[in-house]
This record gives sequence, structure tokens and C-alpha cells, in this order.
Amino acid sequence: MTAIINFNNGIFTYEAEKKFMVRTSKDAPEEDWKTALAQDIKPVPKGTDLVVDHILHNFYGTYLCTEYNGKMYNIDPRNCDFVGIITAR
Repeated sequence: MTAIINFNNGIFTYEAEKKFMVRTSKDAPEEDWKTALAQDIKPVPKGTDLVVDHILHNFYGTYLCTEYNGKMYNIDPRNCDFVGIITAR
């Protein structure tokens, strides 16, 4: 599956089997605000490099699913800059 994602620094395509890196361009909150409130999840600070595990796409939008400080986050890609695809060695 290929999807088009609108990041802060441009529009990029995503292929489901590939992981990629992003860098937060501003403090990036967990988009599921109810979970964030219940679990006291703080926003990911600006300038943090993250590995995106997969993409969540639903009627509410497209979100980057990533882990930060041991917690899973669903982050709006407009809060991130695309850095690059992670290639296997």
C-alpha cells in the first residue's frame, strides 16, 4: 500500500513495509487527547528524532505511529519534518 503524507517540509509517499525517520518541527502532542489525558502523556519535544513504525489512516486524518520514552504516540505528520527512509543492512 502506498499513501501520500503531508509533512511540515513537504509531501512524501509512504510504502507500508518501510520504516522512516522524522524530526519534530514543534512540540508534537499525542493526537488521541483522551488517552494522553488519562495516561499523562506529555508532547514530544521539538527537534526529537523518531522512527515511524506504521501509519494510522482513518476518518479523522493520517497519523504517524511511533514510540517515545516507552509510550506509543499517534502524531500529526504536519508537526514533523521527513528525514529519510530506514534501509536494512
